[in-house]
Amino acid sequence: MGHRPDLRPGFETALAHARAWHAEHGHLAAPRDTRNDGYPLGAWLFSQRNRAKQRARAGLPPSPHLTELTAIEPWWNPPWDLHWQRNYYRARNHVEAGRPFDPAARIPAPSTVLGTWVTRACLTYHRLHPDQQHLLNAIGITAQTAGQWPPSPRPQPHTEALQHARAWAAGHGHLCPPIKRTSHLASLR
Repeated sequence: MGHRPDLRPGFETALAHARAWHAEHGHLAAPRDTRNDGYPLGAWLFSQRNRAKQRARAGLPPSPHLTELTAIEPWWNPPWDLHWQRNYYRARNHVEAGRPFDPAARIPAPSTVLGTWVTRACLTYHRLHPDQQHLLNAIGITAQTAGQWPPSPRPQPHTEALQHARAWAAGHGHLCPPIKRTSHLASLR
């Protein structure tokens, strides 16, 4: 039998990139195409999430390597959709920037991406995982405030797209965003 290579140095490198990303962004919900100083951090985190799921399906506890990721960010691999988690971090950043949620004034506006997510989180609050509810509570969305959030009228499908197009044109003088701009908008910066 051949000698098994020591994978620890590669893991330590990846972990250093994860720590750096977390220090800058406050989370590890990086999109799959995320690179940190050239390192494919998003792809590495995706593979670590898959490993964690495989271990869980096999009834195995998290490996010490995966536990190190949890020490950096408890929600690096949430039991719910990562898309929800990324939007939660957007909402958290919104609150940390001094812009609280106000159901009566419909802030943020339901026509925005964040407003749509907040509205959905409020309307489904009682069906969310208890840990999701706990995260929402930390940013001021409690069962009580969620119950006050009025359902938004269903906008026309193109309304939000037109708002984004107008904002882009106003800021850039044209409607030709670079192709890479789309993936940049999807990241949590």
